[in-house]
Amino acid sequence: MKQTMLIVIVALLISGSCFVLFLYKKRNGETRVSIEDAKNRYTFTASFDPVLTGKVIRYVDSCANVLRKEKANFRIKTSDGELAIIVDKQLNSPGVMEHIKKICAGIKDVIIQH
Repeated sequence: MKQTMLIVIVALLISGSCFVLFLYKKRNGETRVSIEDAKNRYTFTASFDPVLTGKVIRYVDSCANVLRKEKANFRIKTSDGELAIIVDKQLNSPGVMEHIKKICAGIKDVIIQH
């Protein structure tokens, strides 16, 4: 019984430490931008200082409105300090894809210039 309790306590301590480390890494404002330009899919992901979230979302919203008018097919996921844009290349024209890539470059500039 005491050994089981000890194992549970150690597991909880390890889990708690991992959670604190996750929060620290998420909240320390470290900027990361990743672009995956595969054959059938384009993915842009970014992690940034959560203070920039409002500015990034305003920029993304203004660009998304333009892309909707072009009937672009894409998904955007946002949370505090995180952004992901996923695009299926087969559902979009080459012109729309170029526009999406330029928008992602603009988002990158907004994040990095802060």
